[in-house]
Amino acid sequence: MPNELYTFVQEKLIETLSYAEWDNQYGWGYLFYCTEISSLKTFDVLYGGVWLEVLVDDYVFNFSNGTTCAFNISPSGYTSLAIMGDAFLRNFYAIHDMDQ
Repeated sequence: MPNELYTFVQEKLIETLSYAEWDNQYGWGYLFYCTEISSLKTFDVLYGGVWLEVLVDDYVFNFSNGTTCAFNISPSGYTSLAIMGDAFLRNFYAIHDMDQ
């Protein structure tokens, strides 16, 4: 995902939460209360001319304690990309073409 889109999506998601805190210790990005999952919405991403729906379950990680959650979307370390990863891909049929 382009970094500009990541920043936009992250800002919109955080706006819906009453509390979010940046995780400086473990690198999860923003942490928030799992009780607020119901306020989050799905969003669509245009990829290769196809619109893909990203469900809340695809982009939220619920820690084992059940009270703390984080977004599964994170900066890649490159200035132009962000990673959605396995949580996103598990709902789509993906073909990896090593030649392309």
